[in-house]
Amino acid sequence: MDAERERSTRDRTASAGGHVSSYIKVIAILTLVTTVVAVALSVLWSIPYIFTFVGSAALILGSHLVTLDDDLAGGWSNPDGAQQFPWGELLTKAAVLVALGLLALVPSVRALGR
Repeated sequence: MDAERERSTRDRTASAGGHVSSYIKVIAILTLVTTVVAVALSVLWSIPYIFTFVGSAALILGSHLVTLDDDLAGGWSNPDGAQQFPWGELLTKAAVLVALGLLALVPSVRALGR
């Protein structure tokens, strides 16, 4: 019984490490795509970089809010209720949006990319 419990703990720890790694990879890819779009919008239509980043952060938070019920117990992503509600992800996304929104109020930041 102890060997089974140890194997289960080891499997959970390994899968949690893989989840963090894939989450960081997704963040890196989204940041790269947003940066490319920000530069393109700035070059083509003189849109400041910060507005593209605020828009992307709002889109990401909005999409999380739209699918919020899927993460609840019995929802599409959590049918058996075994996973905890992702408060950390939701709060992080909201904090990033608020921080970018506050940065957008700074005139020198708004001037970047024009």
